[in-house]
Amino acid sequence: MIKKIKITELTKILKKKLSSYKSNKIIINDIITSLISTSLRGIDSHGLVQIKSILLRLDQKRTQLLKKAKIVKQSANNPLILIDALNSPGQHSMMEGCRVVKKKTKKFGISYCIINNSTHFGACTPYIKYLADNGLFSIVGSNSAQSMLAFESTETNLGNNPIGFGCSVKNENLIVDFSTAVISFSKLNEMLNKKLPIPKSSFRLNKKKGNQIYEISNSKNYAALPFGGYKGASIAILVEIMSAVIGSGNSLEKTESYNKKTFYGPSHFILAIDPKKFNKKFFYDLQKYLYKVSKNKSLRIPGLSGDNIEKNRLKFGIPVDYDLLKFIS
Repeated sequence: MIKKIKITELTKILKKKLSSYKSNKIIINDIITSLISTSLRGIDSHGLVQIKSILLRLDQKRTQLLKKAKIVKQSANNPLILIDALNSPGQHSMMEGCRVVKKKTKKFGISYCIINNSTHFGACTPYIKYLADNGLFSIVGSNSAQSMLAFESTETNLGNNPIGFGCSVKNENLIVDFSTAVISFSKLNEMLNKKLPIPKSSFRLNKKKGNQIYEISNSKNYAALPFGGYKGASIAILVEIMSAVIGSGNSLEKTESYNKKTFYGPSHFILAIDPKKFNKKFFYDLQKYLYKVSKNKSLRIPGLSGDNIEKNRLKFGIPVDYDLLKFIS
């Protein structure tokens, strides 16, 4: 059963739920903003339902809600930022990063932020949307636990590292958001729950090994395959270098893992550009470009359909499963 709930009511419900724990108000607000923004765009698997994962991590001491993410390296003379998330929820650490990136980008025209020691941040969408609303083009991504078989490896050697990009175009938002696997683990879970056949081109059976943490427990016996073979795997490597390796974060077997009761969390990155610093008519040029690519909008461009979903859900509410509603109420 599904019930549609308006944003204001959902915000109150989530705030009450999270406030029942020892929580920082800014962390709470960032979690709520991220989850609702994601569900508004129709990405339900990474939206409101993620509140369960966040609180599970809290119970397992893999995250904390008291200490805000901390800026550990920045300068007034350059656009680079390094943040220690202090194992706070990825939804908070990314929103904190976006706020700093926005200021830096307005000053320098470009900014690059790396966030270490975080947790799963959900979807890329809410962070791209925040920066798009502030007139910026952005690329964001995160590394994740080794859950994917790449380059004909017999053991998982890469995460299904998500990446996304986008900006606002007139009255629309171009937001492209995807993982580097053929099919996401959330889709796999749906197939497992509905007892649907698993496409051989997307997953292989793989026993859980070592101290790795799998965010989606139902999927722990499966290993993902990268989309496009070597091409998708290569993009996953790019994401890991940009998020973890450059900033000396946790990568490969250390990503989302325990070692002597210490949790090692993933890293994220945010790259933002103020396109008007390069081209004052950028948004006009981009709109014209997309218009031609879509053949006068007769073709669907990935990332633009979320606007219609968002308009509908802003008006009528976000559909929430009764089990989830019971959990958060």
